[in-house]
Amino acid sequence: MKHQLLTDAAFWVTSGIGSIVKLLLSERMGLLQSTATVLSAIYAAYVLTDPTLKWLNLPREDYLIPVVALWTLIGEGLVRYIMRISKDGGIFQRILDKWVSK
Repeated sequence: MKHQLLTDAAFWVTSGIGSIVKLLLSERMGLLQSTATVLSAIYAAYVLTDPTLKWLNLPREDYLIPVVALWTLIGEGLVRYIMRISKDGGIFQRILDKWVSK
């Protein structure tokens, strides 16, 4: 099934548009960060679309585009969040301190 996504124009159009819109509507990033977010968005959509359709018993012809769009935005947002918190080196120390103090 996954190989079918690679040749599916709807997958590429949806994940590409989702990534571009997300990049245009968010703060500016460098080339490396932008590339990382776009690649992670497409990877998340590629890996998780078919399992989501199967798990929820959704017909592919009706739900392929919405599920790809959803996973594209989630994948991009997750990597963006990880990059944001990794810039603040102290956040990991604060999380560790809170976890250890409990």
